[in-house]
Amino acid sequence: MTGDAGAPGRWNDATRDIAPLLHERTCVVIVGERDDDAARAALALAHAHVPTRRVAVVDAVGELRPLQKLLPGEIRAHGVIDHFLHGVSLRRIAHAVNREGTLFLIPSGTGPFDYETLLRRERWRRLTMAFRGEGALLCIVLPPDAAGLAAFVEDTDGIVLVGDVAYPEPRHVIGTVRPPGRASADVTPGHVSRPKVPAFTTEARQASSTRTALAAAGVVVLVGVGAVLAWNAGHARDAAPANSAAADTPSTTVPAAGMIAAPEADSAEAAVYSVEVVMLNSLAAAGRHVKDRLGSMPAATFTPERLGADSARWYRVAVGAWRERRAADSALMALRGAGVLEIGFGSVRRTPYAVRVSDDMTSNAARERTVELRAQGLPAYVLERDADHAGVYAGAFETPSQATDLLDMFRRAGIDATVAYRIGRGI
Repeated sequence: MTGDAGAPGRWNDATRDIAPLLHERTCVVIVGERDDDAARAALALAHAHVPTRRVAVVDAVGELRPLQKLLPGEIRAHGVIDHFLHGVSLRRIAHAVNREGTLFLIPSGTGPFDYETLLRRERWRRLTMAFRGEGALLCIVLPPDAAGLAAFVEDTDGIVLVGDVAYPEPRHVIGTVRPPGRASADVTPGHVSRPKVPAFTTEARQASSTRTALAAAGVVVLVGVGAVLAWNAGHARDAAPANSAAADTPSTTVPAAGMIAAPEADSAEAAVYSVEVVMLNSLAAAGRHVKDRLGSMPAATFTPERLGADSARWYRVAVGAWRERRAADSALMALRGAGVLEIGFGSVRRTPYAVRVSDDMTSNAARERTVELRAQGLPAYVLERDADHAGVYAGAFETPSQATDLLDMFRRAGIDATVAYRIGRGI
């Protein structure tokens, strides 16, 4: 690398083709052949976005020089480690480093990184939800050998590779940045190399990933993660009806892998993808959102999840069941075009599992059963194989173990259900 390869202008040039790919993403991971190069690329990508939205760059490597030199010495002590492991407020660790107050740095903090602990998904989901709710961008710089990296990236909106970095999941890769001044036989500086698969947009990610501050039919979503970028820490909850069959009570049981009713061979036929619409913090709000805003959409449902160190219960509202990623991506664009989702919000998730209530019914019988279940506050929907074969499902999960709380809702209502692959198309 030449002596000025770290110059901001040259990194802006090197990342100019990647930057537009982040416009509809919220949480991205950046790893590099050299950690400092990953930090420089993160800053260049951040500078491309700060004119239109807020951006935070997280040092999850440890005292990266390109980031450290932007921070006054007296505020370098606390960082992301202290927040997740010791409960230090996000207000204390996120530091504005530009005049407009739109670019924030979150340093590494004190102590060594234990990535198996630091990268636990629930630690980041609430933070990502807050960024998504504000249309902001979160850039997390990680080392390429961090334990659990690929699983973590699965919950984000993808990964940017800087330099020659081996990464096991090409579907996650947004693109590859060639460091400026780095000679290459077949790639010129600033060239972007992309995999021959669609760029990963979750989750996370992305998680990707979702509007968390909507007002609809009196429903206001309150994120409550603290204010990195002037978010409010609200914790108001809508109260579920006391006599509801789906009373919102904690669960401690965990479904075993054997609760997957569908044969493993059926996994090839599973409707793998759904579109996440919003994350809400009460059962009643989730039920109203599905009924009032998504009632005419196929496979509209909600899924209880426990997030954060306090295992607070949230409800992920989603629609659709598609076998192909491209179909889910098209549906996401259509939802934005129809105004159901604002531009930049919503995300595609891989959710092959669901709670299955009934199977091998006619489509009409399945619809009637769904109406009955929804009247009890249960998030049922129909998946149809053909006109004479349909099933009634609820929720949409990445793993069978995530179905615990929803299974308990059905059990308390006296309804037999199990975990199965989602088979069929939403109607």
